[in-house]
Amino acid sequence: MKPFRLLTPLEWRQRGVWRSAYDLSSAGEPVGEMRPRKWWSGDAIFTTTADEWTFASVGTWRPRVIVRSRSGGEVALFHPDTWNSGGHLDFGPGRHFQIFSHPWKFRIEVRRGDSPTPIVTANARGVFRTGATLDIHPSLESDPEAPVLVAFSFYRLIDVQNSSAIATTA
Repeated sequence: MKPFRLLTPLEWRQRGVWRSAYDLSSAGEPVGEMRPRKWWSGDAIFTTTADEWTFASVGTWRPRVIVRSRSGGEVALFHPDTWNSGGHLDFGPGRHFQIFSHPWKFRIEVRRGDSPTPIVTANARGVFRTGATLDIHPSLESDPEAPVLVAFSFYRLIDVQNSSAIATTA
């Protein structure tokens, strides 16, 4: 696995049709991976050469997603806003990001604070939505939370796809 770089085109790809693991690649070279923590849960682990982060869903009546780093403990907390198709990802004082879901387009946008400009956009691709392309704003290059934002945008995209699939079969 190569080091994670933001200004090169990034793409997520599913490892196989029946697998829940995904590779993040840049110019065809793997730079990260996302895999489920357990096959029955919505939790995921994102790994790069620099660190490893866990996305853990908690709560039933007030659901949240806790982002933990292997090297530094709890990093961020996501509060979903179901009625507005998104939520807020908080890294601490002054470090807030809005997450917007576009379920019919299978697209996720991450915006800093109240800014109207997306800094990360994940667009699902393929007939069966087995991957995604990422558009990353150049201002994100110096941001220490950049790998988490890139991974979390894809984590939410998978969650939206799974929720859509469950809703259509119910």
